[in-house]
Amino acid sequence: MAYQNDGTSHHEGIKNEKEVLEWLIKKYRDQENILNLPIQKSEFRRVSFSALGGTSNKADIIVKYFNPAINALESKSISVKKKTYDGEKIHGTFDLVNTSKIDDYENYFNVESLKRFLDDYISEYKSSENKELTFKKYEKLYPITANNGFAGGKISHFIKKINEILCETDFFILTFTKNKKIERIFVGESKNLLYDAHLFFDYRQLKVASSRRIYESRDKNVYSKTPFRIRLSLNNGINAVVGRGGEGKNQTSVWTIKVQVDDVKYFTNKLLEYSI
Repeated sequence: MAYQNDGTSHHEGIKNEKEVLEWLIKKYRDQENILNLPIQKSEFRRVSFSALGGTSNKADIIVKYFNPAINALESKSISVKKKTYDGEKIHGTFDLVNTSKIDDYENYFNVESLKRFLDDYISEYKSSENKELTFKKYEKLYPITANNGFAGGKISHFIKKINEILCETDFFILTFTKNKKIERIFVGESKNLLYDAHLFFDYRQLKVASSRRIYESRDKNVYSKTPFRIRLSLNNGINAVVGRGGEGKNQTSVWTIKVQVDDVKYFTNKLLEYSI
């Protein structure tokens, strides 16, 4: 299934977060302490929720309440993710990480080679008399460069990075949507999702050169796959780097790092399911 880059996924994500926000408000009005907040039942209706919006925030929703233990207002953050569901099968992936701040990941990937590729491509294309030939050259180099981006990566350390990312919010909510409506919802503390960083890890190339599946092992002999897949790619493709994106499309493109979750069972097994 092709990834939608027309903004549809973003708008559907916002709609999903709005529905989760409304669901949380209703649950607390109905006297259900879904998040197990340290408050008395009489305080449930005073719990407030607000959506953060935008793509730069780690959290999607903030919950505020009065904590009697510290005699002060307290706030917690919530990350919301969604998967498409047809009643039986779950479709698509969701991103734990989707960032163009590749310098933050220089300890895990060959960031310098990725940046050098873009610098060389832009410079050579601008000065080239045969721009089509230059484009074809870098079009072929693109998957090779993405593949080399994994060279020297410390995958065992990257699992710790994933754990850090999971803990950037206090709660994690995963929804299954059917016909654009939430059918199932799973809720829990983010700390319950942490991966065992004491295992041994490796990654293996998938059919696409720019993707790696993370595998785990207890003895470095037998490895089994984790739910995590890493992708290194240009967010708007190779054409847009030099303004060849086409009319009405993005004319810039930068390297992005994605950590995608393919198998949600790891998450649903560690979260609690609630009625809609």
